[in-house]
Amino acid sequence: MEARRYQYLKEMEKTGRISDLSLQVRFPFKHDGQLICTYVADFLYIEDGEPIVEDVKGRVTPVYAIKRKMMKAFYGKTIREVRDVKGVWEVL
Repeated sequence: MEARRYQYLKEMEKTGRISDLSLQVRFPFKHDGQLICTYVADFLYIEDGEPIVEDVKGRVTPVYAIKRKMMKAFYGKTIREVRDVKGVWEVL
């Protein structure tokens, strides 16, 4: 599913709808200098001048749910979650 989304995003980048597409971007969560854990985003890109952190989801695991909350707390970012529903990308 990630590979199909990557192809879709590459096409969006080619047509200028997004820019600066990056894959597997790491976001470390540290407290008092100690690494707690790291979230690895499927994609990071710019859309309408804003950075978008995106994750392709089949299902939400308990660990991912915690990391999603940590992204908001540590980085102020809401993760855009998408899934493929019968060939159409749906934002969750």
